[in-house]
Amino acid sequence: ANPSSNGATSGTASASSLTSTTSIELLVQGSTANCSNALAYIDNVSITADCPASYSGTYDVGPTGTWATLTSAITALNSCMTDDVVLELESTYSEASETYPLDFSGLPTTSTETLIIRPKTATSVTFDDAQTTTLLDFNTTDYVTIDGRPGGAGATSYFTFENTSTASGGNVIEFTNDATNNTIQYC
Repeated sequence: ANPSSNGATSGTASASSLTSTTSIELLVQGSTANCSNALAYIDNVSITADCPASYSGTYDVGPTGTWATLTSAITALNSCMTDDVVLELESTYSEASETYPLDFSGLPTTSTETLIIRPKTATSVTFDDAQTTTLLDFNTTDYVTIDGRPGGAGATSYFTFENTSTASGGNVIEFTNDATNNTIQYC
């Protein structure tokens, strides 16, 4: 902060690359005619996390979409969802570029801020990888729907999930630590 030296009592500062776990320490020092390097008492401090964008609505995922992969979409949504979000996988989407497990565990989803993942068109997608843990991790995550139907309509499934690991403990989908109100359908 850089308030003027004529008795200003407030100022602003900004920082970038902050996350929800960033620790911030405030130290304010100043000088007056009677005291140099005086420490100031701080009250009424407000810290607001800015998102590069606020997400609500429908977004394409794939080579020409808002995000190329679900991994990058989930990362972006982790702190910046402001309403329901639908991620539709383009017909040219390739699951080979994903980083597994797909980790849904930081999403700020609620009953009024849900996430739906589905294909945009009738193009089959097989999510397969050899994971010793899981392909999809819903640790503490609520209100996510994975729907294998294009546009969420019809009765034909276009999503397949397969963990090809031969190690024990290799799950396809894992719901842990009170992950509730999630739906996996038409997969």
